[in-house]
Amino acid sequence: MAVVRSAIAMLSYTAAPVVAISWAVSGLRRLS
Repeated sequence: MAVVRSAIAMLSYTAAPVVAISWAVSGLRRLS
């Protein structure tokens, strides 16, 4: 099931930056 593993890896790699950006935006909103 290498395809499933690669798909999960792609999802995690693409979701990590989105989560980091959303977390940073929420942090900036709290500061302002």
